[in-house]
Amino acid sequence: MSLALTIDRAAINTDLIALNSSIVQYVALSRLTPSEALARKSADLATAMSRRLRGLAPAKGAVRRERLSALKSGRGLRIRDAVRTRVMAKYGAAVDIRTRRGVYNRSLPKARGKRLSLQALMVKAELGLRESGRGFLGFSGRFKGIRSISSARSLRYSDKFRRFLTDAGLTESGDGATLTLWENVAPAALAGLSKAKAQAAIQQSLREVNADMRVYIDRKLAENAAKAGLQ
Repeated sequence: MSLALTIDRAAINTDLIALNSSIVQYVALSRLTPSEALARKSADLATAMSRRLRGLAPAKGAVRRERLSALKSGRGLRIRDAVRTRVMAKYGAAVDIRTRRGVYNRSLPKARGKRLSLQALMVKAELGLRESGRGFLGFSGRFKGIRSISSARSLRYSDKFRRFLTDAGLTESGDGATLTLWENVAPAALAGLSKAKAQAAIQQSLREVNADMRVYIDRKLAENAAKAGLQ
C-alpha cells in the first residue's frame, strides 16, 4: 500500500517513504480501508502542496512589470501564435498582400488618446496571458475532489484555463492499494514542478502531512497501550 508521486527526486523519495510507512500504521490504527486512507492523506497532501506552490507565484503585476521593463531596454517579447490569432480574429485583421499593411473590420482601441497598433494589442494580450498564469503551479497541485477518488478510481485535472495538467489514479491489489499523484503530467507542469523551489515545497508538504499523521498514530498507540495496561 503506498502513495506514489511521479516527480522522482531523491530528497522527495526519502520523505515519501517515511509518509508511506506512516500510512501503513494509520490504516492499522483507524477504521479506514487502504483506499480510503490513501484518498484522505492524498487530499491532505494536495492541499498542502497547492498552498505552498501558490506561495511561489510572483506578486500580482510583477510579470507584466518585468516584461515591460525588458521591452523598454530593447529586448523582445515572443508572442504566441494562439495570442496572435486571437487578436487578429477579434479585430477582423488581415494583411493586404499588395501593401503589406494591416486591414481591419473593427476600429482599434485607444490608449492615452492614441490608437493602438495591432502589434501593441498583441503585446498587451501576451502580457495579460502571462500575468494570469502566474499561479500555474498552485493549480498543478490541487487535485480537487481527490477525497472521493476511492469510488471514482481516477481523476483528470486541468487548471482554470482548462489546460490539461495531470491525472491521479487509484489501483487496488489484494489487501493493498496504490494512489498515484501526477500519474500523467503535462510538460509545462512537469518543468515547473522539477525546479528547486517547487521540489522544496513538495518536500515540506510531505513532512507536514507525515507530522500530522504521526500525532494521530502516537495518540492511538498510547490509548491502546493504556487499554492493555502497559502504561
